[in-house]
Amino acid sequence: MKENLSQKITIDDIAKKIFLSKSTFIRQFTKITNTPPFEYLTNLRIEKAKTLLKETKHSLTFIASECGFFDLSHFEKQF
Repeated sequence: MKENLSQKITIDDIAKKIFLSKSTFIRQFTKITNTPPFEYLTNLRIEKAKTLLKETKHSLTFIASECGFFDLSHFEKQF
């Protein structure tokens, strides 16, 4: 997830890549991390956005896109 934050990532895609059903992946991921995968991914994206906001002068639109938020209003709501 960390290596592909700017890409569209779905739970189905991740589960397929590791040869698990979606429900099994969600259950195992949540068991290990204590966080559901989609929430975990959103948290990673927010943390990257915080870093970019502090360390760069890029626009909000650019940062949102770099962090995998394809809609600025969605980024603002999540942030």
